[in-house]
Order: sequence, then structure tokens, then C-alpha cells
Amino acid sequence: VRHLHFPTTLTMLSSAFRACSRALASSAQMGLNTARVACASSLTRQPFRAAELPVQSRHMATVSTPQAFAIVEVSGKQYKVLPTDYMMVEKIPNAVGETVIIENVLLLGSRADTLVGKPFVEGAQVTAVVEEKTRADKVIVFKKRRRKHYRRRTAHRQNVTGLRVVSIDVPDSFEV
Repeated sequence: VRHLHFPTTLTMLSSAFRACSRALASSAQMGLNTARVACASSLTRQPFRAAELPVQSRHMATVSTPQAFAIVEVSGKQYKVLPTDYMMVEKIPNAVGETVIIENVLLLGSRADTLVGKPFVEGAQVTAVVEEKTRADKVIVFKKRRRKHYRRRTAHRQNVTGLRVVSIDVPDSFEV
């Protein structure tokens, strides 16, 4: 007989079931049916918490087109941005508080219109402010060759820059 061991999954499920049984018992005493909805959401909820964005800085967004979004290229990677968005990009040389103008806009979109660049959209740019320079979460690199007594563990933290999008400037031919 093979026994499967899932301690974290069972722990999460058992805590969710306990919470549901408590909610059902308390709602039964009060004569309510709202506990069934709470139980369904707690059992289907993911076992992790969503990451919170940093608090907005003193740089308020002067948005030129609040309904538009853009896909920009920064340091060889593509990001979808909206006005007032916060994005973590790989390290760029600008200092904290400086304004960065990103002219590598690959696509502009809104409910009314979409502009696709070839490769970039002419006359479009995204203005952002450098809010912080920090390091990303630690990534653990673990190498192992089974039965060979070979194990190597190294870790790496990438330098990143936090940018707050101030505005998306679009060409005149673009409908918002």
C-alpha cells in the first residue's frame, strides 16, 4: 500500500472546513443562510495572499488619457501599464525621484481604438517617476544529482527599480 502525504494541502483544507463548520453552526443558531456563501468562498480561495502595491508617493499622476493603456518595452521586457500603475523593472540608471520617458511603446489601446506599432507607435510615450531602487525576492538555485552525493545551493537577488506611471501620451490620431 502506498501512502500519499500532502501535509500543507490537508492543513489548509482542514482549517477551511473548521471555519465553515463554525460559520454554519453560528448561522444556524441565528437562522441565516449567508454562511453557505462564506464557506464556498473560503474553500475555493487560494492559499496565498495577494501582494500589496506600495503606497503612492507624493508624485500624483497627471493623466493625459485615463482610459488608455499601453504595452511598453523596458530593459528588453514588455509591461502592460495604465496611468498611476506601479511596475518593477530591471535596474535602470536613473536616480530616485527622476522622471523617465519611455518611448518604446509597442501598443496603445482603449475601448474605442487600438494602435499597434511597427515596431513602435509613432508619437506615443509613457512618462514615469522612479519611486524606489531595491532588490527583488531571493531566488534559490538548488542543483542535485541523485545518488552521487552532489548538492549545491546558491541564491540570487536581482536589482530592480520601481516606477510609477504618471501619464500616457498618445498621438493625435488615436481615439480615447
